[in-house]
Amino acid sequence: MRHLGSGWDSLNSLSVINCNIHDEDLWYFAELRALRFFSLANNSITGTGFRHLEGLDALEVLELMNNQIETKNCLLLARLPSLASLGLGHALRGNDFEFLGSLTHLRSLELQSNHITGSIFSNLTGMSLLRYLDLSHNYLSVQDFLGNTIDNINRLVALRVLDLRHNPLRDETALRAILEKLCVKDVLFNWTVPVPVVRPGFLRRQQFFLVS
Repeated sequence: MRHLGSGWDSLNSLSVINCNIHDEDLWYFAELRALRFFSLANNSITGTGFRHLEGLDALEVLELMNNQIETKNCLLLARLPSLASLGLGHALRGNDFEFLGSLTHLRSLELQSNHITGSIFSNLTGMSLLRYLDLSHNYLSVQDFLGNTIDNINRLVALRVLDLRHNPLRDETALRAILEKLCVKDVLFNWTVPVPVVRPGFLRRQQFFLVS
């Protein structure tokens, strides 16, 4: 991969999708300090190169779907001070989700298709700004909502949309009882109709795509 060269420092939106990007390649983007939207979906990132992104202080939206990220490396994402929306769908390797406790400034979090169970909710309680949480296509069951799980979800005081579609939540009666206890405005189950999702806004001027 070639160095990006001059003239890129004012870019605020960049999509580098399916370009066989590896962790060492993230160094090439370290000087794009005006970036507010960055998609690295469908690449070969494990997260060890996240340290190269530490200077992207303006970055609001980071899409990392369909990578091979070790959960232990995600702690480095907490060093992005403006990060409000994080896409990690079908991207995580490992079952240690403690890193989520350090991402307290997020407003949108996508964790679909990551083999997640209900134990994840105890790691989310500090996300007081979170408005949208996508946990679809995982392994959540009715039993995962017993105990303190309902209380942990209700601590997400800003949460407006919780997407639980395509999980093995087969007991409709029990699910409706759970729904009555949740303080979330829109909870999506398999039989619900999707609602419009409001994610943090960002500028798309000077947008550039690199797609193989």
